[in-house]
Amino acid sequence: MWRRRNKLNKPKPELPGISGAKLTLVVLTGILVLGLGIAYTLATYMRLNQAREDTERRWREVARLLDQDYLHLVEGESETTQPDNQIVGYSSLAAKVDRFRTAVDAQQQRLLADEVESMIAQNPANSDPAPKASTQLLSVVDDYNQGLEVERQILASPGGRILRVILVLRERVKFQINR
Repeated sequence: MWRRRNKLNKPKPELPGISGAKLTLVVLTGILVLGLGIAYTLATYMRLNQAREDTERRWREVARLLDQDYLHLVEGESETTQPDNQIVGYSSLAAKVDRFRTAVDAQQQRLLADEVESMIAQNPANSDPAPKASTQLLSVVDDYNQGLEVERQILASPGGRILRVILVLRERVKFQINR
């Protein structure tokens, strides 16, 4: 029994390396750095969210003008061409324009607008060239693309890179009028 007591009362040898005070300092510093990183990432998220809302607002203006433009294009094409001389893919173009006009989701509307613009750019030789886009439409599209550039800059920041990984964000491509 005496031996047990001796073994229990012996001072424990100190481990070589970091003392308790240094370890506490390292842990607290790590927690502080992690907290600052999370705060920076959340601030970046707020900036990105605001930029995306602004870009969506700009897209609604683009979509409003494109809606009018596409409607005039389809109506004009249906009135000026005879049934036997309609452009190849006219019904497909009219269907895409109709889907664009009825789309609720801005992302889907954007994809349909890209498809419609592609179809207009591939206008066959037997039809009249597509009417040029108005300067107002080009100006609003440029404004929308500037909003996308602001998003890109935010996503290029360190907080944006973290958000891109965590939220699996895809970069949106600039919209182009092909006429």
